[in-house]
Amino acid sequence: MKRLRAAVSILLAALLLPAGARADAPPRAAPRAAAPAPADLARARELFDEAAEALRVGRFSDAVKALRASLDLAPRPATAFNLAVALRGTGDAVAALALFDKLASGELGALDPARREQLGELRAEVAAEIATLTVVASGADRIEIRLDGEVIAIIEPGASAVAKVSPGAHRIVASARDHETIDRAVDVAPGSSPTISLALSPARDERPGHVILECSDAGATITVEGKGTATGRLERDLPPGEYTVRVHSSAGERKVRLAVPSGRTIKLVLDPPTTSLAQRPWFWVGAGVLVAGGVTGAILATRPRQGDAVTDAFWGITSTAFRF
Repeated sequence: MKRLRAAVSILLAALLLPAGARADAPPRAAPRAAAPAPADLARARELFDEAAEALRVGRFSDAVKALRASLDLAPRPATAFNLAVALRGTGDAVAALALFDKLASGELGALDPARREQLGELRAEVAAEIATLTVVASGADRIEIRLDGEVIAIIEPGASAVAKVSPGAHRIVASARDHETIDRAVDVAPGSSPTISLALSPARDERPGHVILECSDAGATITVEGKGTATGRLERDLPPGEYTVRVHSSAGERKVRLAVPSGRTIKLVLDPPTTSLAQRPWFWVGAGVLVAGGVTGAILATRPRQGDAVTDAFWGITSTAFRF
C-alpha cells in the first residue's frame, strides 16, 4: 500500500509521463486512425483532473469511473496508468494488471525507458497479488461454474475450472440440471492458490402430488392422517412423501401406507372393512407394503401433472384397477 500511495503522489505531481504524453497532448506513437474531436479531448481532460483529485484523497472508485470515461474519449498513457493505479486501490488487481500490460505493449503510446522501468516494477507488484483459484466439482454430468456472477466454465464430473482472481471476497456458484445449486463464498489471500471442491446433490422435486381416494361404501370415512378427512371420497393435493390412510365404517377400520410422488395423480379405490377380512391380519400388511412400495398394481392410475406418459422408471407400468 505504501508503494501505491507513492505511485499516486508521482502521478499527481507530474502525471508520471513527460509533458509530451500528458492527457491534453497526443501520444508519441498513436496507433489510432483518427484523433479525438476537440470537444471530446476537452471533456477527457476535465475527467482526468476530477480523477486526479479523487486519487489524492483516496476515493479510488470515483477515480475509476472518471478515468474510464476519459480513456474512452481520448486514450492516453497517463490516463491508463492512473486508471490501473485506481483499480489496484479498489482491490481489482486483475484489471490493473491488464492495463499495465496494455501500456507495456505500447498500445496506448510510447514510454521512455525511465517510465517503462517504473511501470515494470509496479506491474510485478500487482502480478504478485493475484491469486489462482481452482474449483473442482462433481455429482452431475455437466456442471456450470460461475465466479462473481460470470460463467467461467462448464465442466464434467471431477474436472476443474481455474481462474486468476484479485485477492479478497468472491462468490462461486455451481449448478446442474436436476441438482441442487451450491452457492459458496470464499475469501482469497493475495498470491495464494486455493482449491475449492463442490459436490452437487440431486434436487428434490417439491411439486405436490394429487390424491384421489374413493370408497365403495359411500358412508365410510376416509382419513389421511394429518391432512384431512372426508366421507366416501377424498381428493386433494399433498406434498410428496408417505402418509397413513384410514378407512372407517360400521364394520371396523383399515389403514394403509400411501406413497405420494411429486407432480403425479394417484387414485385408489378402497373397500370398507369386512368381518371375514378382519380375521386375516396378514392381508393388511400385504396391502400396506404394496401401496407404500409402489409395486405394479398398487395404483389405480398415475399420470404426470403436465401430460407426460403414464409409465416411468420409478413406478413401472401401472394397472387400471387395484382393490384391497
